[in-house]
Amino acid sequence: MDNLAWHYNPVQASDFFIRVDLSTHGMPGRFEQLWAKQENDRVFRICCVPFFTYGIALGDTVETDDAFTFQRIVSKGGYKVLRIAVVNRTNETHLHSMLHGWVEQSGLPYEWYCDGYLSVDLPPDAVDVKNMNILDELDQDGEISFEIVE
Repeated sequence: MDNLAWHYNPVQASDFFIRVDLSTHGMPGRFEQLWAKQENDRVFRICCVPFFTYGIALGDTVETDDAFTFQRIVSKGGYKVLRIAVVNRTNETHLHSMLHGWVEQSGLPYEWYCDGYLSVDLPPDAVDVKNMNILDELDQDGEISFEIVE
């Protein structure tokens, strides 16, 4: 990652992008660009699944400063983010293929940052994610790590 993490294929239609300073997320000097729908001058609804930003998810409404840098959450949309990172880089191609098949089968919206890093949207009504046990097994085997964040 250089100093700006881009979202090339947001899961929802958008008309703007804002940025989030990742310093408070352990990445000083780095930012994440988030696609959004502009609701008024400095208020936006998030239209992508964040890769690195904590506390913001698809559907959240946020406020920015005049430079369109995130300042605060106005309201939560009720979504969560499932983040999956490939730990075993020597097996990355195979794991990418396996994870891609899993996420396609799940029917959940998702975005890839790179072959080894996937963010999946968990909507408010997603009670039981299909075949989560494959993620548990890969995590226990040291192939991937994953987390669910709000």
